[in-house]
Amino acid sequence: MIRFPRMRIRLLVLLSGFLVATSVPAEPVKLTVLLPFSNVLKHNGISAKNGFLLGINQEASDRNVQWKTWVTFEFLDTRSDKTYSLQLAREAMVNGSKAFLGFMSSGVTLHLRDYILDEAKVPFIVFGAGNASTVRRQHPLFLRLTNDTQYYSLPLALWLKKHPIVPAPKPRWVCIYADYNWGVSICDGFKRAYQNVGVEIGRVPVPFKTVDKKKELVQLTKLEPDFALGVFGGGEAQVFMRDYFRFKVHEKIPLITPGSAFTSGLLLTYAKTLKKYDTGVGVLNAHVYSSMLDNKANQNFVKLYQEVHHTVPNIYAMRGYDAGRLLIKALTKLEGKWDGVRVVEQMKTLPVISPRHGEQLQFDSHGDAINPGYLFMTKRQDDQLVNELIGQVPSMRVIDSQ
Repeated sequence: MIRFPRMRIRLLVLLSGFLVATSVPAEPVKLTVLLPFSNVLKHNGISAKNGFLLGINQEASDRNVQWKTWVTFEFLDTRSDKTYSLQLAREAMVNGSKAFLGFMSSGVTLHLRDYILDEAKVPFIVFGAGNASTVRRQHPLFLRLTNDTQYYSLPLALWLKKHPIVPAPKPRWVCIYADYNWGVSICDGFKRAYQNVGVEIGRVPVPFKTVDKKKELVQLTKLEPDFALGVFGGGEAQVFMRDYFRFKVHEKIPLITPGSAFTSGLLLTYAKTLKKYDTGVGVLNAHVYSSMLDNKANQNFVKLYQEVHHTVPNIYAMRGYDAGRLLIKALTKLEGKWDGVRVVEQMKTLPVISPRHGEQLQFDSHGDAINPGYLFMTKRQDDQLVNELIGQVPSMRVIDSQ
C-alpha cells in the first residue's frame, strides 16, 4: 500500500474538488414557448416555431456559440384557448420556466400578459401575434416582435388619403370582417386613421368559420357603400374572397383588405378559381411583410427558410426568425448568463437587420416593433395571381385610442 504525506493528500483532495467543480456546466435555463399547434391557427404556430428555431441556429452559427448550454425550450400547444394557456403557464412556472415566448391570438396573449409580467415576473416575448391595442404595455420584461393590428389598417387608410379608389369627396365605407378580436381591432384602426377622409356607414360581422358568406354579402350590398374593407385571414379569407367574386360583388363595391388575405399561400388558392371568377384580381391590399420584398436580409432569410422547410416563409416565420436572432444576440452579449430584464433590454437595443425592411429593427416605448407598411395591387399573371408592390408607408406608429 502506497502512503502519501498528509500535506500531499490534502493538496490532491483540493485539486480534485477544483477540477470537478469547473468541469460540470451550469444547468441551461428553461424557457417556455406557447404557440397553437392544433385547431384553426395550427399552420401559423408551426411557421412561427420554424422561423424561431431557424433564427436561433443561424445566429448561433454566425457567432460560433453553443446556445444549448445556455437555454432549453419547451414548446407547448395553446390550442388557441386562453384558459388552457394560462394553466400551461402556471404549470411551467412550477417547473422552473424563466420566460414565456410565442403566443398567437390576441385573446390568449392578453389573458396571460398580466400574470406573466406581474405575478410570475419573467420576460413576456411575443412573436406570434397578440395584435390588439389592449395588449400594449410599457414594462421592462415586455417585448413584441409582432405589430399592433393598426399596422394592418394604417397603410390602407394613409394610402387612400392620397390615392382615393373612388371619386366621392367623402367616401362611404363598410367593414365586413371575421367576428373576433382581430377583425374588430382592424376595423377600429382603419376608422380612426380614415375618419377625417371618409364615413363609416355600417359593419357586417361574419361568424367565425362559416362555410358560406352569401348572407353577409347581401347585407353589405344593401348598404351601398363606395368601397368595402374586408378583414379575413386563413381559411376565412379563402371563402370570403371566393364568394366576393363568385357573386360579383367586386363589380359594384371595390374591395380593400389587409394582407392577411393575400399571403403567397392564399394567392395560390385563389388562382384555382381565377379563370371562373377572376378571384382576387384588382384588390388593393396592405401588409407589414412579404416574402417577395426586395432587400438583402429578406432574400437571405427566404432562401434559408426554403432550404430547410421547402416552402416560402410567411409573416409568422419572419417574426419568429427575428425573435430567435435577437435572443441569441442578447445571450451572447450577456455571456450566457440569464437575467430577464437585461435579456429583454438587450433584445430591444442590439442591432439586427430584419427581413421586414432590410434595416435595423427598432421598438417603440411600449416594446412594439416599428414596421413599415406595404401597399400591393393583386394582378393576374398568366394563370396565377401576383402582388405588385405599389407603395410604402414608412415607420408607422400606433394611434392611441384615447
